[in-house]
Amino acid sequence: MKFTVLSEETNTVLFVITDTKSCWYEHLTNNSLTTRYRACNPTSADQLSADMERWRADKFQQLVAAHSVEAFQDADFSVLDSYDYDLVIQFIFDQPEEWTWRWNLTRMGPRTSANFLSKHLIVPLVLSSHVAFQTIDAKRPVSEQEWEKNVSTTANHAKRSLVHQLKGAFSKPRFVDAIRTIGSALSTIRPASKTHVISDALSSPKISDPVPPISTIPGRAVDNNLPTPSQQRDPPIRKSPTPPPASSQPMDEDASATETESDEDKPSQNTAAERQKPEESTEETRPPKRVKAKVDSSDEDEETRVADTSRKRAPAVRQPVRRGGKRW
Repeated sequence: MKFTVLSEETNTVLFVITDTKSCWYEHLTNNSLTTRYRACNPTSADQLSADMERWRADKFQQLVAAHSVEAFQDADFSVLDSYDYDLVIQFIFDQPEEWTWRWNLTRMGPRTSANFLSKHLIVPLVLSSHVAFQTIDAKRPVSEQEWEKNVSTTANHAKRSLVHQLKGAFSKPRFVDAIRTIGSALSTIRPASKTHVISDALSSPKISDPVPPISTIPGRAVDNNLPTPSQQRDPPIRKSPTPPPASSQPMDEDASATETESDEDKPSQNTAAERQKPEESTEETRPPKRVKAKVDSSDEDEETRVADTSRKRAPAVRQPVRRGGKRW
């Protein structure tokens, strides 16, 4: 929970509450504070006052004092159902007399909520823990004034260079071990092995040989004696197919002599399938003529043909040209 006074002149306040996952807020001004107080305390005797400005100032100071850490320890609160707001919280205070206050809260967006949690909760907790661990390392009692001085110094340094302060905080082994231990205790996922302590690893690091690969298929062992690229065999040489046997058909003496003289070393490229093809006839073959199917004519077909012929328009007769280039 965070209660902030934005302006004392206009009595403007901001109230934010979070569950470390989401944030809800409400922003009230002077007139809204007066209306809210009267709505929450309808039976109060001091609602009608002659000096309205003084009455508003008193109620504003009363609200600020009620939201302090000491007053909140004795206050009672309850969550109310509402259809108009995301969250409604009602507080009942005892000082100076019993009175009620209600906050009508609206949920922040995810980006604004994350930014608010980072600036107002996460980073302050990290830096405060860092200061506390520095005090423990001092091994001597620290006075309250020295503690406040250390906190103010850390806050001023973080304002100028936040990354440097966070880096210094997370470089402390004890601080990191404490965060890891608390995080593993609150986490729902339990680690299978014991959590490694960073301080022990920094003092005595252990370096071991890499574990050899283990076969994932039962009944099979991994063969680690695989040949290297230099030990791999050359690819097999493909043999060309042997030429087909010579045909038993007789050949002309002139053709065989010419073939023997030109290509004595080369085998014949004519395959058996080509030599077994029948000789094509040299006579010219003409395609058969298409014969039109005879259609029996009837009287109805004759009438349709005559009607189609009569529907054709006669060609237009050209009119003689008048003087001036216009036709009739």
